[in-house]
Amino acid sequence: MFKQLAQPVPDKKKQCIHHYFSETFGERKTFMTRSNRKFRSFIFKTGLFTALAVVLHLATVRIDSPLPAGLSDKLWHGFTFFILAGLSDLAYPERHFTKRKFILLSLYGFLIEVVQLFIPYRSFSMADMAADVTGLLIYGLILLIWGQSSDKIRKS
Repeated sequence: MFKQLAQPVPDKKKQCIHHYFSETFGERKTFMTRSNRKFRSFIFKTGLFTALAVVLHLATVRIDSPLPAGLSDKLWHGFTFFILAGLSDLAYPERHFTKRKFILLSLYGFLIEVVQLFIPYRSFSMADMAADVTGLLIYGLILLIWGQSSDKIRKS
């Protein structure tokens, strides 16, 4: 009976990237007081909404120069939405990267494409939307694999 009571209860919040980050760098005990968590969340929320605004701006202005490093436009779309997914997880650590975050970020990508439909020098592209969703799926897959491997490490 005492053995059952002594075993730790699995914490669902540990599946979030913010908690992996905190545990990895040992910040959970020393740095992550309640007020610091709120401040950190505020910083990441500011970063997320700034990134969303920058992406919207870049999606609606005329860009005459080619993309840096010669990478495909679709790779930039995927990378951007991968970063947005990570920022959304860091900004809202109490929630996992769930369907809700996935759908909201996918809708954001769709709305950008709809806005571009009405801009003369831009165009609506299903391939861009597919690249956005691919970036989100890669992020979710990495979290899934990371969560399973860290669970195995904790159990051993």
